[in-house]
Amino acid sequence: MLEEEQVQLQTSALRSLNAVVDTHWAEVAGSISVIEALYEDEFFASRDLAALLASKVRPPLDLLPPRARARSIHASERILASARGRASRKPVATARDPQIRNDLN
Repeated sequence: MLEEEQVQLQTSALRSLNAVVDTHWAEVAGSISVIEALYEDEFFASRDLAALLASKVRPPLDLLPPRARARSIHASERILASARGRASRKPVATARDPQIRNDLN
């Protein structure tokens, strides 16, 4: 459904994947290029959800290149809003750079 043209179907797919990414991240990683493309689309209404999902599949913030780090920071509002355990707090906890931590809090 991620590759469908209808935004509602793409958003639904992102929500479904977000619900299982903590336990099925390897399967979600297979779609990371599509998820990142949705995030890169400035007109996509659920960019923050795509960013959240991509950030859960990627390594800790301090290991990321600047563009990927920016995506994770963009997702921070949804990460904090959906704080359902340590996996959703991982980007905040693993950011060693004080500026990144400040941006996320």
